[in-house]
Parts: sequence; C-alpha cells; structure tokens
Amino acid sequence: MSAKISRKRYQLFGKPTGVIAISVKSRVQCLIMSALRLAFMKRREKIKRSNSSNNSINMPAATATDDDIQLDHGNDNDNIFYTAAANAFDHSPTVREYFHNNRSRTQSDNKSLWPLRYQAYKEYGV
Repeated sequence: MSAKISRKRYQLFGKPTGVIAISVKSRVQCLIMSALRLAFMKRREKIKRSNSSNNSINMPAATATDDDIQLDHGNDNDNIFYTAAANAFDHSPTVREYFHNNRSRTQSDNKSLWPLRYQAYKEYGV
C-alpha cells in the first residue's frame, strides 16, 4: 500500500487498533517462556539448598535432577505458568504493550495464552 493511500485511510478511519505483528507475538511468547524457565531454575536452586541442609519438613512438591526439571502434578502447576506470565508482564514493556497494560490478561481466563500454556505443558510437564 502506498504512503498516500495509507494517509488517506488514516484520515478517514483512523489508525487500525488491535493489530499485533506476528514477530511481536513470538517475542512475547519467548519472554514468557524465559520467565517460566527462570522460575524453574530458582525453584531447583531452592530444592538443592533444602536437600543440602537435610530439611525434609518444608520440602517443595518437586524433585530436581541434574539434567531436567520434573514437577509433581499438583494444583500449583497452573499458578507457576500464570505467575511467570505476570512476572514477564512486570519486567517487559513489550509484554505490557501486548496485553494492553492490563495485568489481569495474564490469568487463565485469557484464551490467547492457552496455546502457550499447552506448549509449557509439553516442554516442562507443568
């Protein structure tokens, strides 16, 4: 579309809203998955510290191995993903813009996060 036609269109109808580039969506998904991976790394360190201190009373519902992270299937697995999405929202302006500066869109009722939630389930078993 030429610049002249674009200017005319914007004058008549205004700038299009709600249109998100595929590259931005991909970047946001990468940021959320990175935040999820960071949460797992922190959790693994916490487990290692608790194992080294032999404190089995406050043991989290997860086991850590050297190669991979394995979580028990509990009620908090959903919360781990959506907390990671909220953390990505808090730390990245790109994610905030993607969710239109509305932090409540990082919760489970947002259907646009469901494919990413399924990907996290396939990759991490969460």
